[in-house]
Amino acid sequence: MLVGTISNVEKIVERELRNVISSLSRFKSIDIFLVESDSFDKTHEVLKKLKASIPFLNFVNLGVLKPTIPDRIERIRYSRNIYVNYICDNYETSKWNFVVVADLDGMNSKLKSKAIDSCFGTNLKWDACMANQKHGYYDLYALREAEWMPKDCFEELAELKLTVERKPNKSKGLFGFIRAFLFYDKLREKAIYSKMRVIKVGSHWIKVQSAFGGLGIYRTNLFLTSNYDRIEPYGNQRSEHIDFHSKCVANGASLYINPNLINANWNIYNLNKFKLVRFAREFLKYLRGL
Repeated sequence: MLVGTISNVEKIVERELRNVISSLSRFKSIDIFLVESDSFDKTHEVLKKLKASIPFLNFVNLGVLKPTIPDRIERIRYSRNIYVNYICDNYETSKWNFVVVADLDGMNSKLKSKAIDSCFGTNLKWDACMANQKHGYYDLYALREAEWMPKDCFEELAELKLTVERKPNKSKGLFGFIRAFLFYDKLREKAIYSKMRVIKVGSHWIKVQSAFGGLGIYRTNLFLTSNYDRIEPYGNQRSEHIDFHSKCVANGASLYINPNLINANWNIYNLNKFKLVRFAREFLKYLRGL
């Protein structure tokens, strides 16, 4: 079973979907269920055309959720629970052994069948295994691991900013922008970019409390007992994956990052490991604000 949430992927969804399907060749049959919402491009029309050539593809269009669910993460959480409900409603007739959750926005462009097969050639007893990226694991927001990422990296960044007594003045022209960039980038490097580890192919699997990286392979029973609802109804915003995975782990599940499950090389996130890339992006924002 392949599921995912999509929005505004008109130009890439067919290529990405067909690549993921091809990579899942070890499975005798595949059902697909996608949840689409809030697209202002022709994603919905593309899905309808794809349905004609991929008969095992099903999808639902939720329309525009933003007016009623303004927070992006909460919209994703709501949409993911739609496929959880679909799995629960149809499990008795379909009996899927595994559920593959995939982002279809370009994060799985390098996924191959060899990578998928590597999940099933281990003696480890896993309930879910997550993808790795060749040039640096990027999905820190969904990551929890006791030493590597024990807490939210963005909360850590906010705490680091609070410890600073004298902050640079961003409003003093180009020189002020450069000073502010260098100052705050040092904090971002410590809290975020230094943690985008390169996990070498062939290295030991990493047991985690949560991860994702654009692709996860799960034993179906996890979706029959857990969903993406917030564990804490109030408080700091956090990834919907963390709430789902926390419930799975509490029920005894073992989650891993599989170093061999490569789904991408560079992407818009792990490119930020380079200071020059970060500077260029911030400089463009500075220019647009002039």
